[in-house]
Amino acid sequence: MKIGDLVQISDPYKPLCADPEVIGIIVGESSVLKTDHGQRQKRVPYYRIMFKNDYVWLYRSNIQPFVENRTKNDLDNIAG
Repeated sequence: MKIGDLVQISDPYKPLCADPEVIGIIVGESSVLKTDHGQRQKRVPYYRIMFKNDYVWLYRSNIQPFVENRTKNDLDNIAG
């Protein structure tokens, strides 16, 4: 995933959200060192996402790409 991609909360975490169908946009990316149970450290991607008027940082496992099947006619209607 990259800056500018549309995302939504991944399926396992949707029941925890007030608005599980909300769509956000990735506005920043970083990585953090995460330690597993074996005390090994590795870099994990961390994304800054704007949902409505709020910014949140989420791990890759918490989000999924927003995929919506649209036809050319739908896109024409959106464009005006």
